[in-house]
Amino acid sequence: MVKLVDTLDLGSSALRRGGSSPSRRTRLKKGSSMKEQLVKAARMHAEGELERAKTNILVYMHQSVGIGEHSDIVEAIQEELDKMAAATDRIEMLNVHFSNDT
Repeated sequence: MVKLVDTLDLGSSALRRGGSSPSRRTRLKKGSSMKEQLVKAARMHAEGELERAKTNILVYMHQSVGIGEHSDIVEAIQEELDKMAAATDRIEMLNVHFSNDT
């Protein structure tokens, strides 16, 4: 049985990187600043965490039989909701404090 927390994060697989050099991956787009790129990366990270937690909840709701380690499905869903709330808070903070910068 595969644990949901053991699945790869998006973009973490070495196979997906396909041999690109670090300098190529970290180059800024023309006209963008490092600050803009950092805010964008933080936003995308939070959005990814939000979607991952939401997906886990959907799995719990539709395939709870296959999740043997979580005897209390409601508690597991609440933990994922907490992760969603934290990610949503980060997105909101980025929008409030850095929306003029990107």
